[in-house]
Amino acid sequence: MYMSPHVIMGVHVETSGLRVFPSFQPMILANLYNDRMNFWERLYNTVFYHSFFAFWEYNYFPWVDEFLTQNNGGRELHVKDLLKNASLYISNADLASEPPSPMIPNIIHAGGMHCRPAKPVPKKLESWIQKGNQGFIYFSLGSTVKGADMPENFRRMFIAVFKRFSEYQIFWKWETEHMDDLPSNVMLSKWMPQQDLLGHSDCKLFITHGGLLSTQEATYHGVPVVGIGIGIDQMTNMKKTESMGAGIALEWNKLTVDQLVSAIERVLRDRR
Repeated sequence: MYMSPHVIMGVHVETSGLRVFPSFQPMILANLYNDRMNFWERLYNTVFYHSFFAFWEYNYFPWVDEFLTQNNGGRELHVKDLLKNASLYISNADLASEPPSPMIPNIIHAGGMHCRPAKPVPKKLESWIQKGNQGFIYFSLGSTVKGADMPENFRRMFIAVFKRFSEYQIFWKWETEHMDDLPSNVMLSKWMPQQDLLGHSDCKLFITHGGLLSTQEATYHGVPVVGIGIGIDQMTNMKKTESMGAGIALEWNKLTVDQLVSAIERVLRDRR
């Protein structure tokens, strides 16, 4: 059985016997976010796919083969043989949010299985929510991105942005619970009950790094997002969300105070 924490990539899919068609299937890391590609995007996607396939074939797979052999008593093992032997492929993708593609019965899409109805938030958080009159905004960069490692200029930028939304209570996932210049409408916490906050009736916006699980949870609970993709598949996730009309995608390296304020205002004012 093969399990993927994200969408199953083309190089893995082909070992199952399923063909990949880069002419209309956007590759996950190619920064093409839906299947509505023009000619040049299709050409780029095709070149990207074959280049990526060559990298895995001649660089990554040999490295994994060597690792497997060393840890198998010297007996040769090849990762491609192991992948071809898989009887079942489980993907963490949600089929409803993926572009059309061929499929075979032994590929199962399990994305969103972790999503659940919201539970009441702790009294401390509920009391904080009730202090505002417009609802609240939830900001988290996920479990793999530590806010405390954020460059100081970015931290100051978020502080400046949150000061402009004083009518909203703001929850900020941060590794400490103290910050000298913290606005009075912002609460810091090392841990937040994310699904319970997203499912709260007063949650107006989720500012996220665009991780796959966070994206699925926001979709499940019907919360619009401002997504700031930082790496891996995050920008792809956010661009998909934007194309579905469920949020706005921003680039981390190009982020400014005015750009972030504008995106937040657009989402908060959208009554869809």
